Amino acid sequence: MVKVYYGVDSGFTAHRAEKELKKTLSKEEYQEIIRFDGYKDLCPSVVEDCSSISLFGDKKIVLFSNAYFLSSSSNRKAPFTDAQQGNYRSLIEYFNAPSPDTDLYIVVDGELKKSGELYTAMQESSDVYLEKCDLPSDEDYQALAVQTAKAEGKEIDTDALKMLLSRSRTVSSGYGAKGIDYLTFMNSLNKLLTYTKHVTTVDVETLVYRPLEDNVFALIDKLMKKNTRGAMLDYHDIRAGGVEPLGIIPAFGAKFREYALTKYLIEMSYNNNQIAEQLSKVTNKMVKPGSIYYRRQDLAGLSFAKMIRILNDLAELEVSIKLYQDDADTRMEVFLSTFCDTYFKRSRNY
Repeated sequence: MVKVYYGVDSGFTAHRAEKELKKTLSKEEYQEIIRFDGYKDLCPSVVEDCSSISLFGDKKIVLFSNAYFLSSSSNRKAPFTDAQQGNYRSLIEYFNAPSPDTDLYIVVDGELKKSGELYTAMQESSDVYLEKCDLPSDEDYQALAVQTAKAEGKEIDTDALKMLLSRSRTVSSGYGAKGIDYLTFMNSLNKLLTYTKHVTTVDVETLVYRPLEDNVFALIDKLMKKNTRGAMLDYHDIRAGGVEPLGIIPAFGAKFREYALTKYLIEMSYNNNQIAEQLSKVTNKMVKPGSIYYRRQDLAGLSFAKMIRILNDLAELEVSIKLYQDDADTRMEVFLSTFCDTYFKRSRNY
């Protein structure tokens, strides 16, 4: 039997697989699981182990994590070439005729890629089962937190739990409107429960950082209000938190794309209600018409053409860092310190 787990949040997908294995297997069987990692181990090695006979005569349980080659959404660079993987022929053949003496569990690093020979082999085999791991709801996360705290003889206030959920959201992660990252949530929860027996909002405020997007959006808000010094201080605070410049640029891009769309709709004479409705559809989050009033003020000195230029300059900045090895902090600091002079004080669109 082969069972393939996949889903948007790789951390939650891995959790689901582990949870079902612990539920299905005895403690001794769970400890005997043979584990492989797609970022370290080749597919032929996994297939060879699955096909070999157990020395003890028992059914073998093999867990193959981070199967990036089955994913349509992995952001990490593939560690092996297709040639090194034998063009996945051994795995395709194994899908067609799995060993009856082995149960193979595969955890995909992201959403399942529904094309190619590997997917066809999985679809056509009656011994391969595909398990989509849907994202938990806010209520699921709240129940999990309460259950985890209770198991340790501890408590977490409702308001503290809501704040923890808010700070575990990752807008640009691709996790949809809810945007909660499972590993971020669990790591933060465990840190809080280690710190105190009764978690309050003060504990969350002290120990759990706001999402990167919140900090970046506050920085951009200062730029739009021409507060260059405040924006520079925010940038240095973000960097002090260990975030690399290349990790900040995507959040910049997401916010300025939203501003560009807003400015386009303003120039097309849309009213605040219409703009809010359009932004809500595009961003998958509720945008209130009242907020558009203040956004109009922030964008008053910028045209749609200038917004496109900002996005273009951000793209060139990223290329200069990645391709030409320019110093990332220097390029970012120049972008921030010259932002107002470059984009606000010119009379023409460009």
